[in-house]
Amino acid sequence: MKHLHIDCFIGISGDMTLAALIDLGADSGALERLLSGLGEGIALEVAEARKAGIAGTYLTVHTACDHPEDADDHAISEEHSHDEHSGERRRGLSYAECRERVLAAGLPDRVTERSLAVLAALGEAEAQAHGVALERVHFHELGGVDTLVDVCGVCLALDVLGVESVSAAPVPMSHGWVRCSHGLMPVPPPAVARLVQGLPVRPVDVEGETVTPTGAAIVKALANSVGEMPPMTVERIGHGAGKRDLDPYPNLLRLYLGERDELASAPVVVEIKTQIDDCTAEVIAYASERLMAEGALDVFSTPIQMKKGRLGTAVTVVARPGDAAHLADVLVSETSTIGLRMTECRRICLPREVHAVATPYGEVRVKVVRLPDGSERATPEYADCARVAAEAGVPVQDVMRAAACPAAE
Repeated sequence: MKHLHIDCFIGISGDMTLAALIDLGADSGALERLLSGLGEGIALEVAEARKAGIAGTYLTVHTACDHPEDADDHAISEEHSHDEHSGERRRGLSYAECRERVLAAGLPDRVTERSLAVLAALGEAEAQAHGVALERVHFHELGGVDTLVDVCGVCLALDVLGVESVSAAPVPMSHGWVRCSHGLMPVPPPAVARLVQGLPVRPVDVEGETVTPTGAAIVKALANSVGEMPPMTVERIGHGAGKRDLDPYPNLLRLYLGERDELASAPVVVEIKTQIDDCTAEVIAYASERLMAEGALDVFSTPIQMKKGRLGTAVTVVARPGDAAHLADVLVSETSTIGLRMTECRRICLPREVHAVATPYGEVRVKVVRLPDGSERATPEYADCARVAAEAGVPVQDVMRAAACPAAE
């Protein structure tokens, strides 16, 4: 499996990420042609860079609405301390306008999906930071076509390079102040602070912004894990350069491209386990519902025989690492347990999609799972089948058969 590790040792921005992917081998000319659907006059200017003796790639995005006169002010804007670009900065685009442009750009489905995920992370962070609804978010510095080029360009380059999974180093947090459309803000600015919430971070002794909202959103939306570099066979290394000098540190983003086996690339989850012999079935059922509502990936119970021959129940909660401590507290508060065990493991999930299928009895959702050999397995959603069966007055098995084989009905 092709894997990309983002080594953001000093910082990360949208243009640095795209520059590093071009340095890895993504063809800038091909990217430019494929990105033309985002707007008129898009051009990627690529140049060689050298920071502290390390060779890398500079990237400048040109659009039909560039404002060269804004360059000095733009260098300290919220989004672009790494010299991301100034197209449409004064007007800005709304979240809805950005989303519409991505959907209309004619990009491959997976590129569109990844791009929208990054854009949604940006929009939600801005909405939370400023206390407004997502539909009312106006990006200001973030909203130019050039930023859409960065976001979609990164996702397109990942697709061109065949990247299936992504990981990232802990996000570096610098200090100081940055001026943006809302005035003088502490570093990291509000949107970045929201985006790194729940992610591992580490301090770096640098004055000024080194992580932009676009860079943080790329990590937030695309990285399957954030932490140490996972085991992988490194094939190529790429460097994307920022135009600021951060002496004595090289202002570079480093990317590792290589191969991981499928098991090693599976996301890490935490299993929280306990055994209880003095708790009613009703209480355990309520605790399970509460755990799922609080973010558990799965909760299941198993009847067991405990010491002294007493019958009991083993409760297992599957959690994301960042949710494990909170869910452990919920399990303790909602049951009579006096101890838990927590184990990290890897979770493999087959790709799946849900489709609505028309049957003679009514519409039913069907989950289609793609197996490792490329074949598919379809399973009707039981809750839908039960509801439709009750409404139509027919056996639930008839509805399930009709949903599994709609063409035969």
